[in-house]
Amino acid sequence: MGSLLQESGAAGSQRPRSQQPRYQQPAKLMVTSVSEDYPLKGKTLSAIRNVSFQVDEGDICVLLGPSGCGKSTLLRMIAGLLPVSSGEIILSSEPVSGPGRDRGMVFQVYPCFH
Repeated sequence: MGSLLQESGAAGSQRPRSQQPRYQQPAKLMVTSVSEDYPLKGKTLSAIRNVSFQVDEGDICVLLGPSGCGKSTLLRMIAGLLPVSSGEIILSSEPVSGPGRDRGMVFQVYPCFH
């Protein structure tokens, strides 16, 4: 959330906090028109199609969906572990083009310990 502006004026002339304008800050994470396609037996499998959302600083975001719908694929792209086929991912005003020290990922399966 951005900082709220304070209005000056006579007592009682201020708008309620919920109606006061906020400074516009860029989102912490912006996912814009992201798609991911995989070749499969001469055809194309669309793992993710045209996904867009943004997460502001301090917000909590949940990816929810059935098994195989592309949640982990999208997380890998945000982490920079998979390239984006189309669209863009912006983190802290910078395009995600590979892994970075400013983010991490905990995998669902720990294959190194099996």
